[in-house]
Amino acid sequence: MLEIISNLVKTISNFILPGFAKPDFISFDVYNYDEEKIKKLKAKGYKIIGWPLKNAEEKKALSKLFDNYIVEGFAINKKRVLSNEDNY
Repeated sequence: MLEIISNLVKTISNFILPGFAKPDFISFDVYNYDEEKIKKLKAKGYKIIGWPLKNAEEKKALSKLFDNYIVEGFAINKKRVLSNEDNY
């Protein structure tokens, strides 16, 4: 019960105290984004996620703007696949 209340307080504080909370990342639609806004956010230290990435060619074209991606319809080759047992 205490964990539920703690999570609720964190969620509410993100809306009430926006100057005190910093998200882990901000996501943008790769087909509709403001490049200048992304550059300003990156300069402030925010990680930028692009979605939905639909092919590897898009990844190459957008790699300088986005830090990571949410993919749809294909897999990105990785050296290591994370499992539920990993502590991340």
